[in-house]
Amino acid sequence: MIAMQLSQNNNGSPDNCNINCENNDDNINNISVTNSVGSINENNINNNENLDEPQVPWRRREMSAFTYVKLIGYKNNSHVIIGNMNLKCNYCRALKWSKEPAGFCCSGGKVVLEDIANPPEPLKSLLNFSHNNSKHFFDMIRVYNSAFQMTSFGAKEIRHGNFMPTFKVQGQVYHLAGSLLPTGTEEPKFLQIYFMGDSENEVKRRLSIAPNTDKQILYDLQYMLHRNNSYIRSFKSALDLMPSNLDEFKIVIRADRKPQAEHRGRYNTPQTDEVAILIVGQEFSKRDIVLRARDDTLTRNGYSIDVSQVNPITKIPLNKMVSAMDFYSYRLQVRENSNNILKYGKLLNQYIVDMYAKIETERLQYLRANQTRLRTEIYTDLQDAMQADGNPDQIGQRVILPSSFVGGPRYMQQRKQDAMVYVRNYGRPDLFITMTCNPQWPDIQSCLFTNQIPADRNDIIARVFNLKVKKLID
Repeated sequence: MIAMQLSQNNNGSPDNCNINCENNDDNINNISVTNSVGSINENNINNNENLDEPQVPWRRREMSAFTYVKLIGYKNNSHVIIGNMNLKCNYCRALKWSKEPAGFCCSGGKVVLEDIANPPEPLKSLLNFSHNNSKHFFDMIRVYNSAFQMTSFGAKEIRHGNFMPTFKVQGQVYHLAGSLLPTGTEEPKFLQIYFMGDSENEVKRRLSIAPNTDKQILYDLQYMLHRNNSYIRSFKSALDLMPSNLDEFKIVIRADRKPQAEHRGRYNTPQTDEVAILIVGQEFSKRDIVLRARDDTLTRNGYSIDVSQVNPITKIPLNKMVSAMDFYSYRLQVRENSNNILKYGKLLNQYIVDMYAKIETERLQYLRANQTRLRTEIYTDLQDAMQADGNPDQIGQRVILPSSFVGGPRYMQQRKQDAMVYVRNYGRPDLFITMTCNPQWPDIQSCLFTNQIPADRNDIIARVFNLKVKKLID
């Protein structure tokens, strides 16, 4: 016989909840629950069965972790529910939850970017699951992306032993671009495949790289890129203009060229004067993308986001530039009729990881260039080095990461000190709480597009879990 009594005061009036259970081996029989809202009786409920709907409201929250009652509807309480993602930003039309920061999407109207255009066919049909091979395409979407990529991924990999369950890199992440045409007897690869001159040979070459892909899908996507990708069309036009006996030339994508009749903040396709041909020896900007005709070396290409912030009211450009974090935060928002980038499944996750590497690189570059403003000379490590060595010329160039850099040593040290302060003021903790995220939460499931699974939307999972953690702390 198990007897449990819960009593509490709600707005000054007592509410009693009595739960009496008779335990018989694995079955619980004759459950009787009584409180101020009425009486509930359940017979022959197995321990392993879950009730479809909880019948008892969660009234007393204090010490609930020590007295968990299966019949209480914890998940329906206002302290757990985060609401619907139906709050629309007044500036960028992004949909958010009510507890998310106001400037989370567009920095309060300071970031304004053009919407990403709808993809052409057959990519649009493949993404919307209106194509017969959509499921196969999504299962192999990263393989298809590799078959059409123009550059290769570059970074310094970190390995510990022979087995590495995760891929770790150190330093800057970049993309390597080779020459437009292969050298000698080499097989075309990456960007070179686009200039083979024969669509059938192009498809065969891509099939050799990705043998498990569908030939017809490869052919359709290849035709789509040749027809719609302005960089490919511009490169092919530039190559056609050059004499066949001239190999020593470069094709340059001008990074700072403003498109005709457009402002600098618009990321549109290049115009004629944005792609130039240079004979070897001519000068070009260090931020231009330079592709040689034939070369066996790889060129490291970075990135640049030259988009000015604007006044939220007047829309006049400001002197401050849009950061990488603000740029991609804007791109990853959910908006009505403007969610193309969020429909790529596994490829979206790859895109998010790649873009976060840019964000982290930009933060580190800022810290390296602003060591004086951060007053790094007051850090004790440098003072200790001065006292030990005596000669400041023998001290290497150190970059100090402040405590605001998440994951840095001073960040971890500050968190440890904060924890010690809590222990000193409130005593040792009674509970060590580990909170996990359930991908089947209705808050996550309701934000998925057609035929998506939670693993396709790590952006939604991260946002929902962050809001749930704040609810727990509050």
